Amino acid sequence: MKKNRITQYDYVRLTRLHRAFHQEEVVGTRQPTVGDIAAVIEIYEKPELGYELESVNEDGTTNWLVTVSASDVELEVIKRSPVEIMMKPVTYYNTSTKVQIGDYVELKVWLFFWKGWQKGRVYYVPGVSPKSDSLEYDGLSWVSIHDKNGSPVGVVVNPDTGQLKKTVRFIRRSDDALTETPVDYSFPDE
Repeated sequence: MKKNRITQYDYVRLTRLHRAFHQEEVVGTRQPTVGDIAAVIEIYEKPELGYELESVNEDGTTNWLVTVSASDVELEVIKRSPVEIMMKPVTYYNTSTKVQIGDYVELKVWLFFWKGWQKGRVYYVPGVSPKSDSLEYDGLSWVSIHDKNGSPVGVVVNPDTGQLKKTVRFIRRSDDALTETPVDYSFPDE
């Protein structure tokens, strides 16, 4: 279990499942999966620490409702409002491909002159990463991409479409340990 103190009505992300759930244990349309967001409906202390968790889809229909012991799952408290949690996923320009942490991309970079397409990695995705006030504010959000030298570049997400600009091209998914935004990650303030 993560060290975050979990309280009733918190929103949590399932980061690891330590067992499979039988269909008779689950109410709803599907089984819990890693990455799902759920509300903590109830906390139980006896006979052992446990939670009643509910995950819903965009129209409010229950995906799943399940009671788990703390040893069944690993949870991460999400510091987001329900509206932010239900936001559409960020996708690459003119595609349905979701932007994921660790993605290998190419991005067009302009500094005082045209630098061409540069290789990069995605480090922060709004709605997926723990919220950063420097990358999500005033109704706008940015994806943080690090170039080959490790320098971060913020790429705005179109608030109407949820897509990145065409200056970012998806190359391939992560093949290493970079699948979550690092816990100590911060985007430098300008």
